[in-house]
Amino acid sequence: MTGRIRAGVIACLMLLAGACTRDPEAAKRNLLATGNKYFSSGKYKEASILYRKAIQQDRRFGEAYYRLALTELELGRVAEAVAALERATELEPANADAFAKLADLYLAIYFANQSAAKELLERIAQLAERGEEFLAGSFDLLRLKGFLALHGKNYEDAIASFRAAAGQRPEDGRAALGLAESLDAAGRAEEAEKVARAFLEKHRSFAGMYDFLYVRYMRAQKTREAEEILRAKCAHNPAQTDYWLQLAGHYHVAGDRARMSEILRRLLAEPQRHPEAYSSVGDFYMRIAQFEQALETYRKGAEADPKRRADFERKMVEALAFQGRVGEAFELVERLLTQNPKDNQARAMRGALRLRGGDPKQIDAAIQDFEAALAAMPDNAVVRFNLAETYLAKRNSERAIVEYQEAVRRRPDYLDPRYGLARAHLLKRDYAQALAVADEILVLRPGDLRAKLIQSVAWLQLGKPDLARSGLEEILRRAPQAAEAMFQLAMLNFLEKKYDQAEHWLRRLGEASPSDRRSVLGLVEVELARGRRERAAAILEARIRAEGDDLDWRRALASVAARTRDFDRAAQEWNFVLSRQPNDGAAHRELGRVYMEQQKMAEAQRQFERAVELMPRDPGASLLLAMVLQLRGDSRTAAQYYQRVIDLAPDNPLALNNLAFILAESGEDLDRALTLAQRARSRAPHNPDIADTLAWVYVKKNLNDSAITILEELVARQPDNASWRYHLGVALYQKGELERARRELEAALRSTPSTQDAARIRELLAKLAG
Repeated sequence: MTGRIRAGVIACLMLLAGACTRDPEAAKRNLLATGNKYFSSGKYKEASILYRKAIQQDRRFGEAYYRLALTELELGRVAEAVAALERATELEPANADAFAKLADLYLAIYFANQSAAKELLERIAQLAERGEEFLAGSFDLLRLKGFLALHGKNYEDAIASFRAAAGQRPEDGRAALGLAESLDAAGRAEEAEKVARAFLEKHRSFAGMYDFLYVRYMRAQKTREAEEILRAKCAHNPAQTDYWLQLAGHYHVAGDRARMSEILRRLLAEPQRHPEAYSSVGDFYMRIAQFEQALETYRKGAEADPKRRADFERKMVEALAFQGRVGEAFELVERLLTQNPKDNQARAMRGALRLRGGDPKQIDAAIQDFEAALAAMPDNAVVRFNLAETYLAKRNSERAIVEYQEAVRRRPDYLDPRYGLARAHLLKRDYAQALAVADEILVLRPGDLRAKLIQSVAWLQLGKPDLARSGLEEILRRAPQAAEAMFQLAMLNFLEKKYDQAEHWLRRLGEASPSDRRSVLGLVEVELARGRRERAAAILEARIRAEGDDLDWRRALASVAARTRDFDRAAQEWNFVLSRQPNDGAAHRELGRVYMEQQKMAEAQRQFERAVELMPRDPGASLLLAMVLQLRGDSRTAAQYYQRVIDLAPDNPLALNNLAFILAESGEDLDRALTLAQRARSRAPHNPDIADTLAWVYVKKNLNDSAITILEELVARQPDNASWRYHLGVALYQKGELERARRELEAALRSTPSTQDAARIRELLAKLAG
């Protein structure tokens, strides 16, 4: 029986499918009708699916696009709604509601972010042009034309359009507000005020008109009238918490703390009228950076409404973090997660606190927190942005870029991920991509200084100094204290060897931001570039005298001493640092470098061994230890450390090259030696020593022609390189070109080879002579 029923159902479905295929018009109408039923029932996701299926049946089904747009609006997906409405108005230009809704969305997007101007204005103009044919004289078209005229400073046309729209719908505040704004822009201020006040006499709930008058009064420095209009807004709308907070904000800016506090107390005293008061007042305190008051307000809110305790405690975490009380914030968020392990917002907060700490282990834990939160909230762009920031803190640019892009995809208007994306590209030295992201930000927010700075940095690195200079100078005209722009302009002048100008901007940076060490370190670089190493050292010595407990200045002085080959001074400074911080792995590593320069190989080895012990995941320390071991003749142990470097940094060309050379010399694993040498050359194709290693591996594998091709080119470039001539001589000897081999070996011997190579050369020459 079950089989028959199942077969019957399948047969019915097949018949329906066949019917759909035969009558696509009926199919799309059925899908639309079913979607409408789901929409009416509040099942918007299901409705969206059905409308999309109807569109698949007919890509020109305007009504389906319109209904899809309504559904997307209910789901809060504004970008998708705009796209659907654009298509709906193209296919059904007489659909007045689609036109009105698209106009509203366009204007809302514009006023929320007026920097999106150019492209959006073009789309608004295109919509108005389409409306002229089918909706001429309609309220929404008049309003749209009024907006375009006002934006284009055609004030009389704007006034006429908005006046006509207001005549059609005198109760609609949007038209009245447009008329008032147009009159004000045209210089008819008294008439604008009269229109605004007349409208408010009849329609006291329209917030936009109060705000228009408030801004106008503040601009004219009529603070009493500005206060009165906000008081009227509150009096006529007493249950609107945000209006009271706007008035409190006015008093805060005016410095009238008593009146501000009185309004906030009144809100908290009327929980029936203002049920969100504790949350809203706490948020207000956060906005004006009164974090302790915010914390106390949230705490009282948690006591007054125990059901929402977790909401208030999450806000308390933010207030504590803003005050720098990270330990208390972490303790509170841990308690939240103990009470509710599924609290994904708290988990994301814990991740943010861990990221803020900067400790590598905490950053790894932060990644786990953010990923767990995203598993439950995949569309949360803020959490995804924080995850990207965490990856960037770990220098994992690739993963960071993926998460930044996902955050942008989910919230195109959220700019923080775009800034992060640009930073990640700069970190990767992908300056063209960083420039492209900066350009995108400037489309969304023209004139944005952070984007301008990214743009300038990218231009500088792309070899376009004139564009970089122009951008940086513009930033400093608009923001004279912009520290990063000063530093970049100093760097640009330094690179162009304009040392006086570089010094000027570095000193300006020091004045604007005394804690920014780059000003001092930059001045040191300028003096070194001028060849005045004593002055460079003197700058740092002055900082050491002023801030003796700050070892970073001694580290900088040690580095300068090493660069100027004052190795005794460098060793002295690094030893001083280590006397204060004996577990500073980087200091051990740098002291080891100094000892290598002084040919104190045993001391260098001890320092590198300690550095590796303290920084086991630092490829630089392991590489230096491997090199000193190789120089001291312990190639077997050196090979182990080169392998360790490759495990930590697989593309390190020096480790790949040196391990390949050791394997070639020992003859143990020539195939692996060849693989390593080829990888090294692919990472550093212009390094002649790496080319020589590859050739030497070819020699060891008896691939003499391949070796000779490389070595002849190298010797032609550096005829006095004894090692290369020796390797070429061996390759020629193995190939049977004995006379040429003899000439190369004799030339190698004249070029002062190493002791080991000299012995080998003489041995091979003896064979040739015999």
